[in-house]
Amino acid sequence: MSKKTFLLIAILGLLTLPAFATDYYVATDGSDNNPGTLAQPFATIQKAADVMVAGDTCYIRGGSYHETVTMTNKSGTSSNPITFTAYGSETVTLDGTEEITSDWTQHSGNIYKTTLNNDVWQLFVDDEMMLSARWPNNSFATLWDTDDTWGWVASTAIDGKMVDRPHGSIDLAASGIDMTGAIAILNVGHWKTWARVVNSHTAGSDNFTYNSIGKGYKGGTEGKKHHYYIECKLDLLDSANEWFYEPSSKTLYLYSNKSPSGNIRGKTQDYAFNIDGCDYINITGLDFFATTFKLNRCRYVTVEDCDFLYPSYSKRMLSDLTDTEVTMLGEKGAKDDLAFNTIRNCTFAYTEGPALEIRGLANKVENCLFHHIDYTSVVYSGNAKTILSMRGIGTIFRRNTVHTTGNTSCYRGNNGTASHKSIIELNHLYNIGTLGADGA
Repeated sequence: MSKKTFLLIAILGLLTLPAFATDYYVATDGSDNNPGTLAQPFATIQKAADVMVAGDTCYIRGGSYHETVTMTNKSGTSSNPITFTAYGSETVTLDGTEEITSDWTQHSGNIYKTTLNNDVWQLFVDDEMMLSARWPNNSFATLWDTDDTWGWVASTAIDGKMVDRPHGSIDLAASGIDMTGAIAILNVGHWKTWARVVNSHTAGSDNFTYNSIGKGYKGGTEGKKHHYYIECKLDLLDSANEWFYEPSSKTLYLYSNKSPSGNIRGKTQDYAFNIDGCDYINITGLDFFATTFKLNRCRYVTVEDCDFLYPSYSKRMLSDLTDTEVTMLGEKGAKDDLAFNTIRNCTFAYTEGPALEIRGLANKVENCLFHHIDYTSVVYSGNAKTILSMRGIGTIFRRNTVHTTGNTSCYRGNNGTASHKSIIELNHLYNIGTLGADGA
């Protein structure tokens, strides 16, 4: 072998060696003008995501981060994934809320108000979720109880016209409130629930009108305990821990026995990670508060050892009746041709709407805890009305615990034969379907 041939072979061999992986660091006191080292970290996770390639790891220092990290068509490999993880044992919280620091003034009685710069659609005081102003009144401890916290539907109700059936102290006519313009949450489809604006109502009346539901309506059926409640109107703000927001004036109202204080935060974000067309991504060891992730057209993504607290919430307070932006792995309505994703050792707690919407082939959900899921009995038009919506062939749902849920379906695969070959085993399921009139 000549020296030139040997040299050429040696160069080609070097070119085929894997590139050295780079570790990047992010910290709350960093700067995106830094090189992203441990000594000089970036300030945002997005900056790290922008420069990372296959094999790289982003170590996030302890603290709270409010940002939506977007990635498009950037992938790792099976042996060199792109990884986002907490640094050491430090606690990292991806926070979907912003602190409310504007001054409060008394509106009337125990109702205080302040003006915001940005819309909010969920409210927390010292990390405790406040409830949307509503009738009948409720508390967080009894959200999954329809007997004392929802109105009941009379047998004379028809699609488009709700007629109240008084029970105990719950009596629409006796409330003395004109509900016109409020939003009604209507569980009138056995296992299905809809949100509708109250078109017309008169204080003292036992009925109101709303835009008809059409197919699926079953309310008013004798023997079925259909139910409803009404929310999102200032006149309904009459109980501790309730709030209301007026988008047109950006005015936030809170019921309190004194001028509000403490750590008051409003949700301004749906997703902390919005990733499209990326493969071999790992997200590990992170906490999510009032935010979650959305992964479209992705394969071989692993989300592991993460906690999701209040990950999803509707925008009804903004008069938006579209679906809640839930934790999504696989684009809603998309073809089931991308998958092989894994969610492992995670906790999902206190969601409005489904805990998960997963599409594609051979996805895995293993050793996760789901609890206090869906306290409106799923005002959602995704794949069925369910808590865990997992479409595709070969799904594995194993060693999970699910308890205290509103919707009447717990797990549902794709309609038809596409849900065969799934493995559902060794799970602990209890206290399911507390808010529906029918289910399985």
